[in-house]
Amino acid sequence: GLGPGGFEGLPARVGKDLHFVEAVSGYFDDLSHFTTVRQITALHCRLCEEDPQKNRAPPQFNTLVQLKTHILRQHKLHMCDICLEGRKVFVSEQALYSKQDLDRHNAGCSHVDK
Repeated sequence: GLGPGGFEGLPARVGKDLHFVEAVSGYFDDLSHFTTVRQITALHCRLCEEDPQKNRAPPQFNTLVQLKTHILRQHKLHMCDICLEGRKVFVSEQALYSKQDLDRHNAGCSHVDK
């Protein structure tokens, strides 16, 4: 376990016996947990990952703006900014909408969210 003041020493242990995931500000001593958390918090396009015709790795993005731009340009879909801020799910689990469905969603039509 960690003794008093033990948290201050964690950054120096990264790369030795700990792994760090910036998206959750978390330290992991278990490689499988680290890998899982890093994977679910990464900014990636699930539509590209799910496309069986792609023979290359799906693109990774450094910012949410880059991911949203990609989804709009490549797939003609939108994310709801209100849901991105308030819905407590990972970015990869956020709903994607056509422009028409996003307008309906923002107007409170629940049938587009089913």
